[in-house]
Amino acid sequence: AGGGDGRPSSETFLVRDTRYTLFAVGGVSLCSDSPVMTAIQNQAKSNDGLVLLGDVVSLDDFPSSASDDMATDHPAYQKIKSLANSFHDFYIIPGEKEWRSGKEVSSNTLQSLDKLLKDVKDKGRVLMPAKECSMPDVIRLTDNTVLVLMDSEWALESETHPGDNLPGCELNNVLELRNAIKGIIQSHRSDQIIFATHHPLYAN
Repeated sequence: AGGGDGRPSSETFLVRDTRYTLFAVGGVSLCSDSPVMTAIQNQAKSNDGLVLLGDVVSLDDFPSSASDDMATDHPAYQKIKSLANSFHDFYIIPGEKEWRSGKEVSSNTLQSLDKLLKDVKDKGRVLMPAKECSMPDVIRLTDNTVLVLMDSEWALESETHPGDNLPGCELNNVLELRNAIKGIIQSHRSDQIIFATHHPLYAN
């Protein structure tokens, strides 16, 4: 979302200290100009971080016959590559759009998207957590701040299809995810912890 003056609105999340700023925003288009993304890039320094909170890129954005080589020439891929080069820390966490292809929402779609984007960064994956429905990934940003990357769409899918254990999953259900979150909090008692997720952790 963006304000009328072209700057990020209150829905764009910022964490600042004297050395580092983390920007977090979701639901922005990577296939067309976004005033929010323009404003973030105008404010950001090369040592800052950006987390895209899902619903920013879809497998359907790429040609259905796209190979890895073809994908690298696509405008969406080029935009993601540019962002990866502009920020010290850059991640995309999945929302429904990243899980969806056509009318189907599945882990296979997420795996295919991850494969297309696997070489965006020189080191590590851009689509995080690094494995669908894996344990949340913990990234240290500063001496006293950690970032926890979570796939909340997996949590919704696991509730919608109970008993359908997806291949490669380290977690089987939301209860196990909740316990994993508690473990992370207990392990980082002296840190500021930022949870990055497409959906809210708690909702009515």
